[in-house]
Amino acid sequence: MRKDVVGVVVALLVILLFFWWMSSAERTYNWSYSFAHDDDNPFGCQLFDKMASATIPSGYTYSEESPDEFFASQERRTLLLVGEYFNSTLQTVERLDSFVRKGNKLMLVCCNSYLQSDIGIPWARFSFEDNSPYYFSVDYLKACLQGIIVPDTFYWSNRCRVRVDVPLATNHLKVGKGFKPTCWMVVPNRMKRNSEQRMSSMVVSAKMKVGKGEVHLVSTPLLFTNYGVLDKQLTQFLHFQLAQVSDLPVVRMPIDKFYTHSNSEDEITDSSVLYVLLERPPLRWAIYTLLAVVLLFMAFTARRRQRRIPVVERPANRNLEFVRLLGTIYYRRHDHLDLLRKKYTYFAEELRRNLLLDIDDQENEDANIRLLAQKTGIDEEQVRATLTKVRDCVDNGNVSERQLFDCIDQINKIIKRL
Repeated sequence: MRKDVVGVVVALLVILLFFWWMSSAERTYNWSYSFAHDDDNPFGCQLFDKMASATIPSGYTYSEESPDEFFASQERRTLLLVGEYFNSTLQTVERLDSFVRKGNKLMLVCCNSYLQSDIGIPWARFSFEDNSPYYFSVDYLKACLQGIIVPDTFYWSNRCRVRVDVPLATNHLKVGKGFKPTCWMVVPNRMKRNSEQRMSSMVVSAKMKVGKGEVHLVSTPLLFTNYGVLDKQLTQFLHFQLAQVSDLPVVRMPIDKFYTHSNSEDEITDSSVLYVLLERPPLRWAIYTLLAVVLLFMAFTARRRQRRIPVVERPANRNLEFVRLLGTIYYRRHDHLDLLRKKYTYFAEELRRNLLLDIDDQENEDANIRLLAQKTGIDEEQVRATLTKVRDCVDNGNVSERQLFDCIDQINKIIKRL
């Protein structure tokens, strides 16, 4: 009896010592980010998934099904993708765009993107910019807790600000037209020594209306982890982000499923014509030979072929010939009166354009003759006689060849003096 009591006591002491050792032992955490569903390290998502499933009223699930199975469902849902970077193919981005346009929602949480900038889908034209030379590390966390580095501040309105204890969001979004920012980040001076520098505001999350659905971009994937759930201030930030898509059932899937090829795509690639040709050595060398011949052909035929450059002659001036032709026609018709009228009209127009003088104004004729004499240096009486002679010839209706030559010579004399 006494031995049984001693054994029970020893067993209880051993159990107590074991629990005491477990409680006092310092656990070594893995600070690398995995975003895994069953990872209880700081940057795993075990606690995050539990928190989301308990707080989202419409339902939250974690799924590892293939994208084909997910897109096959007709149920309206919210797709949540959390990871470091988003490097999807154009075909997958188009399927995501079609998924959103049907009335679903997409929340993409990442801090790097390798999508092409000229992609044809508007919401996929986003990028990230690093606002700090630092990235998250244990030393960085210690420096922030010790006060060496000033933390960032998140806010989504002027009245609601959340103080972030560690500057995890080193990348901020660069979005174009159509996006509406929903959350900003105020980045203070990283070192207190540089306190003279100003603080800057950068976009942390944004959303865009796409068809009947919405696309939400968030640049803080490290906050959507166990670390963000255990921090009271960061929990407010997570609730704010999830509340924007919680009206539909939320399904979180590994982000790497959307930038790796599925089995069906591999089968298509393996059965392609080029794959079959390259798989067999004779056909492969035939293709290599054909490409070499094409390159040689392009190299020899792409040489510059010199051609004779024709001498460009100066175009001939045909205006004088045209004037002589018209003059010859009028002269042969002996229509001296018409020629004299056209010459007088041209003379009156030249005076009106150069001197703003109306030679046909009878009321101011003396003043006009005086001004014309001053501008040309010809005597007033000679100018008056010329005008009188030309007008008399025009009014009489009969002009001889000699009178035509005299009138035109006197008019040309006045025009040359202008």
